[in-house]
Amino acid sequence: MELILSSKQHLQAKYGHEGFLALHAKMEELQAALSQDESLCRPPGKTTTPGARPEKGLPSALIYVDDANSLAPYRLRPVNPAQPQAIKTLLDRLERRLAAKKQAPCYFLIVGGDDIIPFHRLPNPIADATWDDDRAVYSDNGYASRDKEYVVPERALGRLPDGQSPDPTLLLAQLDTAIAGHKKRAAAALRTLGYSARIWRTPANKVYQPIAGGRRLHTSPPQTVVSFKRAWLDGARLLYFNLHGLVDKEMWYGQEGEDYPLAFSPNLVDGVNVRGTVVASEACYGAHTIGKDPPTSIALRFLRCGAACFLGSTCRSYGQPKEPGEADLLVLYFLQYVLHRLPVGDALLKAKIDYAKRQIRHQGLLDEDDQKTLLEFVLYGDPSFCLPDQRR
Repeated sequence: MELILSSKQHLQAKYGHEGFLALHAKMEELQAALSQDESLCRPPGKTTTPGARPEKGLPSALIYVDDANSLAPYRLRPVNPAQPQAIKTLLDRLERRLAAKKQAPCYFLIVGGDDIIPFHRLPNPIADATWDDDRAVYSDNGYASRDKEYVVPERALGRLPDGQSPDPTLLLAQLDTAIAGHKKRAAAALRTLGYSARIWRTPANKVYQPIAGGRRLHTSPPQTVVSFKRAWLDGARLLYFNLHGLVDKEMWYGQEGEDYPLAFSPNLVDGVNVRGTVVASEACYGAHTIGKDPPTSIALRFLRCGAACFLGSTCRSYGQPKEPGEADLLVLYFLQYVLHRLPVGDALLKAKIDYAKRQIRHQGLLDEDDQKTLLEFVLYGDPSFCLPDQRR
């Protein structure tokens, strides 16, 4: 089962009655698409027996956390949609009720950004404010965890973020993308793109090469926002970025020495085919969408233009100049699982578990950087989406 969660009160307050009705109807379309997606009934790559009756798709439930009618079938009461801990407690109870009926959810989709279903504001594990001044970590790990330990999650969870605009177009577009992702698609050749700050080219190459398909990693410099060719994006289905990001800027930057050229901007996504694309970014604040819209957020621009999902960090992220570390490792594990056609929610869940196990094995513990890395990386998109079969 896929559990779709949102707030009726917040959607109506932001988008008005007509906007809410349009979003509700689109979420019901998503439920219909899930119910017809036969690929979700079998392991990736496994085909059905010729002549066999197709299996049913994935059942789903649409829940508004603040609506009594929505929760009545589960004998649960509405909660304050502005309180993430109350929503998390409701989610835990709802999962237990569904499990008792043998309907335990395997995917969890939040519809709405921080002002619809708020991120958890978790303490920054890095206490030294002289080099990490993030006051809190915006995280969905709270919703993806079944207990009070939020560092390593247990649920495959994604979110469809919205911007600050009262126009529902961005959310409707993402719901359309999710619906399209569950309709039968022809196998296609897998094209990829890798783009890194030059100073990080060594670890970035080690992340990119397992999924590169023979393509080389682009670096900035020499590439800049002016020389970057949009054709590199057009039709690519796995995009990997390892560039600098700033909390109050819409651009991503390269680096060589003390030179930080502009490397990528939201408008580079316009006019190219990124439908169904999986994007993974290590940029600091790459997934920070609070107070932003598609013109001021690369993540939201990709999603507005049809990307299936965006993996990124809501805060300052960490890596290493010589060997893959922190964000490099997490993104490496995620991309490898996606390449093997695991649903993206499973890919992130397994990547976080693998990362935690690896660091404990090598260090004996999860240090401050590790904990923050596990908390800050979030998935934007339907967690049950997976890449189509590759054409041989």
